[in-house]
Parts: sequence; structure tokens; C-alpha cells
Amino acid sequence: DDSLLLTSKLYPELWDLLLYTDYRSSLYSLSSRLLDSNLIKAKSYKREQPLIIREAKEVTSKKKSYSSGAANISLTDYYTYYSFGKPIKYPINIIDQYNLTAYLKLLMPYYESNQKVKKYIHSLLTHKTEKFRFIAAIMLTKYNVQIHDSLYTQLSKSPDYRFAFYKALKFIGKENKFDKEFLNQKSLMESAIYASSSIDAMDSLKFIKKVLIKNKIDEGYIYFFKHQSKYNDKWYIHYSGIQPIDTNKIEIKTRKKYIQKKAAIAYTINDIDKEVENLVKELKLIGRNRAIKKNKMY
Repeated sequence: DDSLLLTSKLYPELWDLLLYTDYRSSLYSLSSRLLDSNLIKAKSYKREQPLIIREAKEVTSKKKSYSSGAANISLTDYYTYYSFGKPIKYPINIIDQYNLTAYLKLLMPYYESNQKVKKYIHSLLTHKTEKFRFIAAIMLTKYNVQIHDSLYTQLSKSPDYRFAFYKALKFIGKENKFDKEFLNQKSLMESAIYASSSIDAMDSLKFIKKVLIKNKIDEGYIYFFKHQSKYNDKWYIHYSGIQPIDTNKIEIKTRKKYIQKKAAIAYTINDIDKEVENLVKELKLIGRNRAIKKNKMY
């Protein structure tokens, strides 16, 4: 991209903006993207390592309070920005949505030469917050750093992070690290629903059924789930997809119109069946009915 190329020419002088705290977050994010694109070299910020480590530690401080759940994971595959007035879709890894990722991207080139960097990043693998374990595992895997298989199993098993973890591994070409026990359409689509702060593992999603959908645009399976309110007899119905007809295959691209939490409400088993039927009818109309309910998950 021309705009990134032009920006890269401002380095290493641009690092002087770290003197101003208000610019740091944006500078770290921009610099990590330029580093990803090989438009700047790690040596341009070698002297800034102590500051980057210190600020990364502030983000992951155990004194801070973090949700034990998925903290509303965005499953978006692209970041859209404008270059000379034109929208550009920039493919992103799931972990790119987190501030910590920018810090780790900048620190990883110094993983072997700086023991403080190595010690800090390894400490994240046992952090109490699953999000940080997830990000660190992906970063280390990308750089071919060996980590214990138990962490791969733990994240593959996680209802909150299972789908995000598989997508992140696939993005870096390391999907073979995913525990095959959880590599199936149903498990991954269940996780796509859990990837929301309003539903956690304690709510216990229950599988209803999968339905083959065919509309003007797509054909494949939609997976339906339900969970009961903690406060009354109300049942919430959710769905996620769309997955290939061949159930041995996995579609990891996020299709927003096919992922919806709390798509319907029911009070009895019969009501649940009726609501699923109504949702199936709506899904079959995609591509020709503009009145389809707008997805509220994103």
C-alpha cells in the first residue's frame, strides 16, 4: 500500500513521538503493521525496548481486573482503512484486535537476544487471563518457538477461544497445532457463539440441530444452539455458520449474516422448534429479502 510505504520513510525519526504518551498507542499499532509488511526494521527501535516491555507489562498487569470470559471477541477477517480516499481491506489475524499484539510483534524480533523479552512473553503462557495466553501462544507459534502441547489442547478445548484459536493458527499456517479432537463444524460453530461477553461457559449452550440452508447466495449448514436464562424459563436461540455440506471440511471465514446470538426467544420446547423453523425460513431468504434482521453480534 502506497500510504504505508510513504509512512515508513518517516522512520526512524517517528520513534521520537514516544516522548509523548498520547501518541504511543497509535505509534505501536502503526509500527507493528509496518514491521509485518517488512517496511521497517526492528533495529530502528532497538533502544526503545525497555519502554515497550514496560508498557506491555502495564497492559497485562495482574493487578488489573479482567473478565474470565471471551471479552467479546471480534471474528472479523479484515480491517478496512482508506488510502487516498479509497477503502482498502487489510487481512488481519484475530489477535490483531488486541493492543497487546502490537507490543508482542515489536518485541518478538528480540526474543532470543533479550532475556527480559523472553521471560516476559513466556510469563504470559501461564497468565490467569485466557486472552493473554491465547495471544502469546499464537505469537510464539508464528516464530516457531516450542511451547507445551497442553496449552494447544487447552485453547482448542476452550469454548470461548476455540474458533478464534483455530482461525488464528490457520492465518499463520500452523493449524496442525490445533487439537483434532475439537476440530469439527459443531464445536467450532458453538465457539463462534461463545465468543461474546454476554454468554460464557457457565451458561451451558445446548445443541439443537444443524440445518442445510440454500439461498440465492450460499448453501451449507447452519448450527442452532440454545441456552436458558439464569433468571426465568426463557430460552435464547442462537445460530452460526455457514459450513460446507461436506462435514469433514471447515469454513473459517466469518460470515456475519450467519452468526447471531439471541436470534430468537422461546418458553417451551415446542416454541423452540417453531422459532428455529422461522429462522430457517429467514436464512433461506438471504439474497432476496432486504428485511432480514440485522446481525447484532458485531
